[in-house]
Amino acid sequence: MRSGFTDSPDKIIITPKTSKRGSQPKGIFKSPPRPANRIGFNSVQSCSKSAIAFSQQQMHDVECLTMKLTKELKSMKEIVDDMLRSEFCLNTSLRYKVNEARMAVKNATRAEEAAKRCLSFMARDCNRFCKIMKLSEGGPPAAQEVVRKERKKIAFADEAGGRLCEVKLFEDDVVSLPDSN
Repeated sequence: MRSGFTDSPDKIIITPKTSKRGSQPKGIFKSPPRPANRIGFNSVQSCSKSAIAFSQQQMHDVECLTMKLTKELKSMKEIVDDMLRSEFCLNTSLRYKVNEARMAVKNATRAEEAAKRCLSFMARDCNRFCKIMKLSEGGPPAAQEVVRKERKKIAFADEAGGRLCEVKLFEDDVVSLPDSN
């Protein structure tokens, strides 16, 4: 996708990138089309809604890809397991190849489990992000003044404990000013 700018500072036009060959290369996962080519960012709320929608779409795309990969891994493991159980592999000269195939099945199982674990972490983090963005959509109350702001930080960490991102939240302690008559 390419983005272009218009005369209006609050509009961005997104146009799909055209391929020289006219079609997608074979073997590349094709996600469902995005709903709109023209997105207007008029406010912080619409920007945060767009960020939420983008994150949810990215999560959906990753889930689809992971499910296809795990389905193919499962199919491959079943084929190799059936081959290993057959009498064809009982010959002593093939024993080395059988052990090699068993190791490949174990590695595929580990990769499948790692993909599922990674998908689970990503889904959790995406859900947290969307909840935080939805909470930040509510603006301050209209006819009241903000006396002080208290800063809170939320930090997400990856599996290894490193910091991925930091979100700063401001809580508004709202106090109504007494009417002076």
